[in-house]
Amino acid sequence: MPDQPSNLSLERESAPSLPVRVARAAKVLFRTVGRLVGTLFVIGLSLLPLSALLVALPAVAPNEAVLSDTVAPARSRAQRFARRAL
Repeated sequence: MPDQPSNLSLERESAPSLPVRVARAAKVLFRTVGRLVGTLFVIGLSLLPLSALLVALPAVAPNEAVLSDTVAPARSRAQRFARRAL
């Protein structure tokens, strides 16, 4: 029998080079930090009461304001007085 490795050989390929290992470690570190920051962001938002989020909504989307004037502003003193008195 010749000494040729078969498909079922237990021989391993050589280990990856140092730059490849450093790149993989950096990638893992970056993903881990990203996941941690994302988790903390979601937990922080979940701890805020809903009313605080509704009040802050106009800062993010001004056209979708939750709190807005329901009555048009009065144009004169007489109109303002009539609205309050009547």
